[in-house]
Amino acid sequence: MISSLPFRQLLKHNLNHLILEEASWQVLEDVSEYLEIIDRYCELEQYALANDVLYICYEFLDLRGYYSVLVELSEQLISGWQPNLQPEDRSGIARTWFNLGITWEKIEQKSKTKAAYKNARKLYQPMGLDRDLEDCNGAIQDLENDDREQPKKPSLILKIKRKKNQNITLLDRSLFIIN
Repeated sequence: MISSLPFRQLLKHNLNHLILEEASWQVLEDVSEYLEIIDRYCELEQYALANDVLYICYEFLDLRGYYSVLVELSEQLISGWQPNLQPEDRSGIARTWFNLGITWEKIEQKSKTKAAYKNARKLYQPMGLDRDLEDCNGAIQDLENDDREQPKKPSLILKIKRKKNQNITLLDRSLFIIN
């Protein structure tokens, strides 16, 4: 079994300085210690604590476009946490699902986005967290409205066929002019 005493001391030290360091984060390497802490907490099955650290790093990772890192960490956290979920952890994992939905939406994965928002909603419902529930319902509704409003784009094959037909028409016209 992994000894966590030195790790906890390191974490306490790092989290005490996190607020000061956060302003200077510029690249992924600047948060690498915190990403390692998240990973380590997951190994120790301390998912609520891992989630707290992820939440602290979320805005930086999101604004800098590190979506694949957010997806990987969120999925790692959810996959370990969900089977052992305690009632007091529901709001934390629901927040993780909701943030994962936001990330999926930014990389245009609509089905995964909708599933993440629905998972968050399912967790928020029994807790009576109306504002969070409204956020989930609003996000799902926005996705459904986007699907209805956007006309279907023609497929690439259809575009190629149209282009080919235009070329044939132009060629026919030029032959006609020559004749």
